[in-house]
Amino acid sequence: LDLAHELAAALDADLVIANDPDTDRLSVSAPDLAGGWRQLTGNQVGSLLGDFVLRHTSEPRPIVLSSIVSSPHLAQIAALHGARHESTLTGFKWIWNAALALEGAGIGRYVFGYEEALGYSIGRVVRDKDGISAAVAFATIAAAAASAGQTVWDLLAALAVRDGLWVSAQKSIVRTGSEGTAEIGRAIDAIAAGPPVALDGHPVVAGRDFRVDAHDRPPWLGATPLIELDLGEAGRALIRPSGTEPKLKIYVDASGPFAAGDDWFGAEAALRAAAGRIADEVVAHLGLGGG
Repeated sequence: LDLAHELAAALDADLVIANDPDTDRLSVSAPDLAGGWRQLTGNQVGSLLGDFVLRHTSEPRPIVLSSIVSSPHLAQIAALHGARHESTLTGFKWIWNAALALEGAGIGRYVFGYEEALGYSIGRVVRDKDGISAAVAFATIAAAAASAGQTVWDLLAALAVRDGLWVSAQKSIVRTGSEGTAEIGRAIDAIAAGPPVALDGHPVVAGRDFRVDAHDRPPWLGATPLIELDLGEAGRALIRPSGTEPKLKIYVDASGPFAAGDDWFGAEAALRAAAGRIADEVVAHLGLGGG
């Protein structure tokens, strides 16, 4: 994106929209207060797209979906719009498997799904992640904001006033070889058996081991090596091994209050730092150190 940012700065552009070579993913960047360009996270784009789709859908019973490691913010947005939200396993096939199953059961009609790794699906024409339709929708969002004298950061601030501020952070611990795989497995076992009492001062109010009790969940959220630590109103932490690389991944979704007139950039930076501390404390509890 660096070259795109340089060109956008030279053209005094309002937005950078980028797709990967096969156009199934979408990245968005916008000017920040420091005069540079800042990439939105996949969850920020997902929240803006999800809210946009639900505000404009004509479906009487809309369904929205997101992967389990994506921000809980979409579920909150869905509830505000009277929509059905479901979480799925990672991988876009699970999002569309769930969509077709829910539609087949007469529960509603799919309108939007996403995963935090920059994959989005709007509507039913392309039954997979599609960066082109997502780019068109986001350009529509940004154009409407610009016509009202707003930026995408203003839109995120408006969501934060309504829903509370959500920030996501990730941390990965690399462990190679068969011993590394075994070490990651032992770490998952250990934190499931003995979760931390608190993270960054927030009590862990509940833990959930997604390796068990799959019969109590829908098929698109079956057994998987994932541990969830529920921090109540402060958010959550998820711990799981990567499905494609020799690493353990930690996802933190932190939530905090935000009022009209607050400095969004300052509040976001402070909450992002808190999310980073939560991730670091999870690593310390696992006893894996850096990597």
